[in-house]
Amino acid sequence: MYIFKYTNIYESFLISTKQYKIMKRFVIVLLLLFCCGCIEQETELPQDVLSIESLGFIPETPIAGSSFTLTLKLTNLDNEKILESVKVYVHDSGLCESIVWGENIGEIYPNANEIVELPFKAPTNEQIGSTENKCIIKLRITYDFNATTMSELYAIDIFKLEELQKAGKPISVTPAQEIGRGPIKIKTEIKGEQPILEETKAAIIFQAENNGDGLFETIPGEEFKIASSQLMIDCPEKEIVKVKGKILPIVCELTTPDVDDIKKFYITAELPYRYEIYEDYEVRIKPKR
Repeated sequence: MYIFKYTNIYESFLISTKQYKIMKRFVIVLLLLFCCGCIEQETELPQDVLSIESLGFIPETPIAGSSFTLTLKLTNLDNEKILESVKVYVHDSGLCESIVWGENIGEIYPNANEIVELPFKAPTNEQIGSTENKCIIKLRITYDFNATTMSELYAIDIFKLEELQKAGKPISVTPAQEIGRGPIKIKTEIKGEQPILEETKAAIIFQAENNGDGLFETIPGEEFKIASSQLMIDCPEKEIVKVKGKILPIVCELTTPDVDDIKKFYITAELPYRYEIYEDYEVRIKPKR
């Protein structure tokens, strides 16, 4: 009988202790929401990564039935990353005849450039009715690149939090987010105020956006690469899905580890993609006299 009573008392004690810890954690989370200050610092690099400069037609005004060349200068504007699988396609040349389909350039190294020469043949006098005419040269330029973003997350030890609260000191952190160069931007949003309490789950949302004038597609077999050396990040699905031209966000869940004091963590997101740019160039054709 006494053993039974003792067991009940012990179990009640355990339940009360567990409830106390849950309530205490809940109160601390509320205090974090009201007492902590979080000001994000966002740095976004330019969206231009490939410069396409026309060096003109040679000759500038071709004669009917003659050959001419369009020269382009392609420059990689990034300081660190290589532009890969760079190709120039002749999409349409109007009355002019394209001698080649385009040019497979391959790689362009950081801050380097490549010269592209595309040969054409002007229409004959019969085709243009012996009058001055013009051709619109339509090009499609494609390249492979990686969109990157680095985000910071702060986690706080529960004892450090209590210490700061007792001392009446404000808890303020400034997490930074650096969005890499290129037309595709990845923005990261961590739900909840920072610093986040240790051993706590939080939602993290990755949103890719096309800020350029071209079109993009994912590279077959590639997906969002999300990583952190010390945070556990669980993403049920990392495939890029586009609906009516918009990219759906990817929602993941992170778990902060046990920490001492206040600790900063880094989260990186990377998305390989293929980008398409369309350019038009007009050339006047003189009839042959």
